[in-house]
Amino acid sequence: MGLSILLIAAAAFAADQDLFDVYSLEVEGNIYDFVSGNFDDDGLTDLAIIYSPLENPSGRYVGLYLQKGTDGFRPRADYLEPLPPSAVQIDIGDIDGDQMDEIVIIDAEGVSYIDYGAGTGLSRPIRLINQNTVFAMPAFFGIVAEPFVSDIVANNTGPEIIVPVSDGFVLYGQNDNTGYKELARLDAGVYCRNDRLGIRNFSGKRNTSVTMELPRLNVLDGNGDNRRDIYLLWHQKVCVFFQNEAGGFSKSPDAAVSFFADKPGGFLQSRLVDCNGDKRPDIAVSLTAGGITNTETTLRYYLADNSGIIRNTQSREVNLSDSHCNLMITDFNGDNIPEVVVPAIEMGAIAASKMFLLKKTDLHLLIYPMLNGLPAAEPDKRIEFEFRFDFEHPNPTGEISINWEADYNHDVFRDAVFSDGNGRLLFFWGNTKDYLSRRPDLEIPLDHPATVYPLHLNHGTLSDLVVEHNLTGRFDRLTILKNRNNKL
Repeated sequence: MGLSILLIAAAAFAADQDLFDVYSLEVEGNIYDFVSGNFDDDGLTDLAIIYSPLENPSGRYVGLYLQKGTDGFRPRADYLEPLPPSAVQIDIGDIDGDQMDEIVIIDAEGVSYIDYGAGTGLSRPIRLINQNTVFAMPAFFGIVAEPFVSDIVANNTGPEIIVPVSDGFVLYGQNDNTGYKELARLDAGVYCRNDRLGIRNFSGKRNTSVTMELPRLNVLDGNGDNRRDIYLLWHQKVCVFFQNEAGGFSKSPDAAVSFFADKPGGFLQSRLVDCNGDKRPDIAVSLTAGGITNTETTLRYYLADNSGIIRNTQSREVNLSDSHCNLMITDFNGDNIPEVVVPAIEMGAIAASKMFLLKKTDLHLLIYPMLNGLPAAEPDKRIEFEFRFDFEHPNPTGEISINWEADYNHDVFRDAVFSDGNGRLLFFWGNTKDYLSRRPDLEIPLDHPATVYPLHLNHGTLSDLVVEHNLTGRFDRLTILKNRNNKL
């Protein structure tokens, strides 16, 4: 394509460490997001980056980066293809049964997909489903990389697709070779809101912007009948649709629980997780409210009964005097019992003074052990990390993140990766006694790293990483950290 403006940043290089090969993928413009899949049937994970050089809905592109075995990734995209101006949501899946993933897109008029061919590259978007969606808009900035393609009904051909419409969602699938057909309609509306005054609006003018929240799709067996059910999770609500013996779904939710905040404002977040090990998903909800000097966080847990129905009253409430981030719930120390980890920023007058004078503060990991399927009232351990604010950036914490999901050094335990605002990633190896090393085991300097995403790039058991950056100039970048201890 003539408009090939993905530029070379650097060839694959090795930092001052021997665990990862490092690849830099740079574009001129702004990277919105990425998806990963096996697009060329070689068994290796490839990346598709969605970006725009001009912040223009009519100038958004998919850049396909094919993994080249031991050579890793080229700094330039192998293929480019424009996105439709009304494209909003993107996912991957094997739509045509060729054992390779396609890039699947929801836009105003339905669902289309972009196919890859070894001799032809990326195709133009191919219309798959005609359906008026909730995205009834002629143009869209950015992209929503959130799953809507999943294998749900066992005897169908290919994956199912869930499409948001004005009054809920439509489930499409293939039960023969004649294409996608409507299988069910699910009553669960999309949430929208208007924030009357923005943080920088001092004029008193009303805000005309509308924020839409799509649910997160979770597909799993929620009631123990060996059939995959549909969970649609917003921060304020969950709707559950159980699959019946015929492979169908009722129009109304089999269970619906709301957990709206007790008071307006604040930051509300929910998480679907099995708290008590009964293989039925529960809900963990957290709400942070208050200002810098009077911040409070409330954690609430809603458990499911034996039939998989999530109870609409909480089973446990925990109160903190900190500002929390994203909850993490899994087995972190290898004892086969999950822990609840609350990343919390210390707040209050002293912490605020340190924040503004030194541009630093502390991130604490509050670790709560599970007792009889519910978290204890007090944390068992507190791990502290110091990080630096960037008050010259519109988002002062844009380069602060922690991920504690994956094993990088082959010791079975989950390791933590911390971006501390100082232009580096710090790796802390997991263990049984202290959960994590007290000091960083590995440090990798990078240019303004922001968020890390663990994924598997090849056939090994150890995790690799994709790193997003917090850049403000003409160029944007993803960095690939490919684990050398994995096998191709």
